[in-house]
Amino acid sequence: MGVLEPIYLYATWPDAVYACINKKEACAPEEIRKKSICVEADIGAVLEKLYDRKNSQGDVAVPEEIC
Repeated sequence: MGVLEPIYLYATWPDAVYACINKKEACAPEEIRKKSICVEADIGAVLEKLYDRKNSQGDVAVPEEIC
């Protein structure tokens, strides 16, 4: 995704939340930082924890240990 795409998407859908999962540098453009979730972690580990939590609890809330 290009640098300007998250800003364009936010302008198009103002209720949207931008999520960035990156092992080394999770960040969001300054213009949408307040509406962003940035997780510095391996995306495979994050998805595995979300999947495990969904299967055990029936929801998809982000586990606290990866926030």
